[in-house]
Amino acid sequence: MSAESSVTSIRDAAAPPVLKAVGVHKSFGPLAVLRGGDLSGGAHEVVCLIGASGAGKSTLLRVINGLEKPSAGRVLVDGTDVVTLDGGGLRALRRRVGMIFQ
Repeated sequence: MSAESSVTSIRDAAAPPVLKAVGVHKSFGPLAVLRGGDLSGGAHEVVCLIGASGAGKSTLLRVINGLEKPSAGRVLVDGTDVVTLDGGGLRALRRRVGMIFQ
């Protein structure tokens, strides 16, 4: 994520994260949209992404939901790397990870 966006999360530190994004980069040609952002979220936790237009919020959500592949980094949902999922695995993931398109 760029410097213009921020993620705030309050979670029980003892609970393992259900969502974990580590060092996520995403580029479209020469344009670097995500630059090594990390994010984690626990079960039943609400996480808000806030940032300016073009900061990479929707791109991060698309990477988490498997609609885009990261250029680098990993996205894990319940310990499963999203990049490794095939069609059936992606459909199962998308039933559990909600996204509202803008």
